[in-house]
Amino acid sequence: AVSELSSVIKIKYADRDSNISEQNSTSAAVKRKTFSVKRIKNGARIEFYFESAGFLIPIELTVTDYGFRAEIISSQIKEKSNLVKLTSVTLLPGFSAGADSDDGYVFIPDGCGAIVNFNNGVKTKYENQIYGEEPDTEVITKAYEGKNISMPFFGAVKNNSALLAIIEK
Repeated sequence: AVSELSSVIKIKYADRDSNISEQNSTSAAVKRKTFSVKRIKNGARIEFYFESAGFLIPIELTVTDYGFRAEIISSQIKEKSNLVKLTSVTLLPGFSAGADSDDGYVFIPDGCGAIVNFNNGVKTKYENQIYGEEPDTEVITKAYEGKNISMPFFGAVKNNSALLAIIEK
């Protein structure tokens, strides 16, 4: 969806019956005006409040000597209720997305690495654990049985631009 691609973060959470729900920052916080932005050194701190789920998620976006840094401030995430538990936060979910009209590809670190062309006729997204499964969540089904990720980065080439993203933690 367009709102997910334009979102800074996407969250998933579970209720007591293990029903999984998800929201993105564009539709659940920005459009509802439940976020704040504060200037910090070399960037901005944004706090997204997902009112219906009861989560406050702070992130920091900064410019460094080597590029751009995006970080979830996980130690400061707040849960308002014990009725739902946060299960995942995805930072910049559409960061390397390409359209059918774009010329380019995405490099994914699956196994020894793979290239996925934008114009391959398949609408898909790639998800895999980089630093292992969360110890307190049980995986019931896996949509993709990929190789282990041995390199904590990904990249994309789109038209005349390129990016390399390094996942630090």
